[in-house]
Amino acid sequence: MLWFVLLKIDHGNLFFDKKYIIPIDMIGKVGYSYSHELLKHIEKVGDTKNEGGCPMDFRELTTDVLIVGGGTAGCYAAITLGQEKDIQVLIVEKANIKRSGCLAAGVNAINAYITEGHVPQDYVDYAKKDADGIVREDLLLSMSERLNEVTAHMERLGLVILKDKDGKYVARGNRNIKINGENIKPILADAVKSLENTTVINHVNITDYIVENGVINGAYGFDVNDKTAYKINAKAVICATEKWQVFTDQTIRDFQDTKCGILRLIREQDMLWESKPVQR
Repeated sequence: MLWFVLLKIDHGNLFFDKKYIIPIDMIGKVGYSYSHELLKHIEKVGDTKNEGGCPMDFRELTTDVLIVGGGTAGCYAAITLGQEKDIQVLIVEKANIKRSGCLAAGVNAINAYITEGHVPQDYVDYAKKDADGIVREDLLLSMSERLNEVTAHMERLGLVILKDKDGKYVARGNRNIKINGENIKPILADAVKSLENTTVINHVNITDYIVENGVINGAYGFDVNDKTAYKINAKAVICATEKWQVFTDQTIRDFQDTKCGILRLIREQDMLWESKPVQR
């Protein structure tokens, strides 16, 4: 399923401008629970280095829109924002946008399409029933009304969609059409790379938001290949990670009233597994 985002934001610039050293006693704290404290420590110590310290680069960036996650949703959000030439967009992906996210290996159908004889409300009704009624019907309808438009756009980008002898898409059920989608992510990645206002940073895992006075002003992250910490300032942040990608309990505490888009966490001291025989 493709999701789209359209924002209008004032012009900004993307830049790298700082390098720092982190003491070795902080290296072990790099992770979900300590990322915000660690980055504050980096800014405080500046170029200093404790005895026995270990060097770690620090990069601070500024952009208009930060997109966390370069899967299908993140790439298409950037493509949509690419229509706004007066903003700068930054995608940060922990893998590589060419083969990342749930569609990394491809897909053989688009499972959200309004097929012939159906209307957007039919998709809303299906999704509502499938989710046992726990949906935002207004948002679902807004999305459903643009499903076919997004599909046509993907075809123009190079996605191969199967058609019958009359040139119509081959349906597979009431909400699906057949595609040759093994290259859907490379297609999206190439489209993103062609955008003049979009920068991609691969192999950086975002671990926490920058929260100031109840407002998200960016995010912290760490390179998965080398000793580089990131602080990314942004006027807007789009979380395009998959449902099992979560941030720290710090973020949850900051937004207790948020009911959609945040996976609430329960921290357990120990995880115990109990083995039981299978009842046959």
